Amino acid sequence: MDNPNLFRFHDKLVFARKFLNELTQERYQKKESSEKEIAQLQIMLEELEICILDLQRDAHEFRRDVLDNANQNRSERKGKQVSVADKLIKYMENKSVQKKNQLQKYGRKIHSLQIQKKKLETQLNKNGQGRALHYINIHQVSECSIKMPHHLIR
Repeated sequence: MDNPNLFRFHDKLVFARKFLNELTQERYQKKESSEKEIAQLQIMLEELEICILDLQRDAHEFRRDVLDNANQNRSERKGKQVSVADKLIKYMENKSVQKKNQLQKYGRKIHSLQIQKKKLETQLNKNGQGRALHYINIHQVSECSIKMPHHLIR
């Protein structure tokens, strides 16, 4: 019954464990990648919801400022009546000014962040830490915190 072509029980066990480890590792990697994709999709969904809310707000403001006021002005005296075209032009000019102001605000914010980044980089280079940042093993840090008395950790 001893056939050299047949796997021994121990060899079968080693092969099964190795296969199980590979499957577990593959499952873990797929789970991680799918969680990352889900997080990215959730971020995109939140951004889209914000865009939709902005569009709805703009549409409501347009209806309120231009269309509804135009209907009210038709019922008023003819001497005070402002045409729909004039209201539309005024509305578009106001929106344009708002967008320009917002762009200027973001430009100033970007500029200040760039300056802050340069200051931090120069500060790092002055301290000599900018050239050689050291890797900190999170497990070493957690081991150190476990060894330290609890009254010192705060």
